[in-house]
Amino acid sequence: MNVLMVGVDKTSIGGMLTVVENYWNSEFFCKKTNLRYIPSVINKSPLIKILYFLIAFLRIFACILLHQIDIVHIHMAERTSVYREGLVAKFAKILRCKVIIHMHGADIEQWYDSLGSIKKKITRYFISCADKVIILGENWRSFMERIVSNKKRIEVVYNAVDVPPYNKYNPDAKNIIFLGMIIPRKGILDLLDALKSIELQLPKDIKVLLYGNDKNKNIQALISERNLEKRVSFCGWLDGKNRACCFQTAIINVLPSYHEGLPMSILETMAYGVPNISTTIAAIPEVIKNGENGMIVNPGDVSSLANAILYLATEKKLRKKFSEASYETICKKFAIEQHLNHIISLYETVLS
Repeated sequence: MNVLMVGVDKTSIGGMLTVVENYWNSEFFCKKTNLRYIPSVINKSPLIKILYFLIAFLRIFACILLHQIDIVHIHMAERTSVYREGLVAKFAKILRCKVIIHMHGADIEQWYDSLGSIKKKITRYFISCADKVIILGENWRSFMERIVSNKKRIEVVYNAVDVPPYNKYNPDAKNIIFLGMIIPRKGILDLLDALKSIELQLPKDIKVLLYGNDKNKNIQALISERNLEKRVSFCGWLDGKNRACCFQTAIINVLPSYHEGLPMSILETMAYGVPNISTTIAAIPEVIKNGENGMIVNPGDVSSLANAILYLATEKKLRKKFSEASYETICKKFAIEQHLNHIISLYETVLS
């Protein structure tokens, strides 16, 4: 089968790029699908984004015609992504391709509910044209059924990661890590406030490392305001080359988000046996089982977050238990091989 995938460019930062990399880095998947990839969005100024999309649209048109594309697999988020990638989806249908829309938006439900009736109608029109709509967890099914005209076209496909051949967790490590955009939606303020409240109770050799894009350029000020300079360090974006080393020096990964899809950072760290503390939102409870392989708290509950961090940081036996369960969870349900086979099966279904 000939598959064209449309998504973000390779300089983008975030979970969608990590998901896309799983496809183009898999020799097995590329051979099975004759995969071609065209990015439709770039992380630049609005004008450059528009020009980039127009050029991408022409490339997509040429690729469909020249390479007899069977399936166009489109990665979509919320806001302008719906209209931009929606145009690609509708255009691909006009050219008689099968279309799969792969939803990644962390707060698409909130965004959709804020729209007026006309924009809601346009959103439904674009998304409903797909032959299959992939969602990242069962949590989104009821919402997506409000948008997609044919409920049978909705398919849950969990994000997935490469899994090391054995659990590489080091229970004697000293770092607590945070991986994600340094923005309020990711719960970074709650994390800092929680750390401030337990600063004197945490062992002095425990360090907290923040990895991500400091979008608002204020993380150092936020750390200083709370006098956490000796405890917390901002380390910038964590690239692929350094991820394994980071995970093997981490005792806990903390992501106290308010809105998410299915965070790749949770799956990646759990694959290395790192226990996670996160929140009861989106598909996270479908991965982290509270008290079994990690801990989850309500978003915004700083007191519970602080207690969870302190408890897990000081209970080595519990961390080892959670570590084994985390690694086993990823092996059984979120390994990349299972994901790729699921996607290929989905392709075969829409073609038949």
